[in-house]
Amino acid sequence: MLMSTNVTVTGPGIEWNGATFDFFGGTTNTRWINQANTTVLMSLADSGGLTVNTLAPATPVAKTLYEDSIIKGWVRFNAAGTIADDVNVSSITDNGVGNWTVNWATAFASANYAVTMLVGSDSQVNNRVMAIVSIGVSSIQIVSANNDATASVVASDPTGVDGVFVMAIGNN
Repeated sequence: MLMSTNVTVTGPGIEWNGATFDFFGGTTNTRWINQANTTVLMSLADSGGLTVNTLAPATPVAKTLYEDSIIKGWVRFNAAGTIADDVNVSSITDNGVGNWTVNWATAFASANYAVTMLVGSDSQVNNRVMAIVSIGVSSIQIVSANNDATASVVASDPTGVDGVFVMAIGNN
């Protein structure tokens, strides 16, 4: 392990036991800074608050997760809008046959988030399509429809494998 020769300790003590550093009795924050000394990566306040810098660098590192690339909301619900399980969803509004609004518990920073949707159905005759009716920071309205080659596209509720699945990625 390399240690800088210009380490400054503000406070009564720092201890290295071969595996960890222990800072004790300090009167200021403890910070971890990148090698270029340009970015605070993490800081620990005397009050006990830990702050981790989750901002992606200007050129993101391959295969690295950043705050804006983590799933911020997902839900599985049935045709009636009853939620089976979710993250960051306050409620589902059933707007009618094959039409729902997913209401986010914590709003997104903008309406420029990515969404993926899927509807479960045991029907082998009809193909299902999903579409976004409107997207906002606090909700997204979606529709499910049959797309049968012999009929027009018609809004419909899922049958059999009773579930609508929605997942969103973006800043919130």
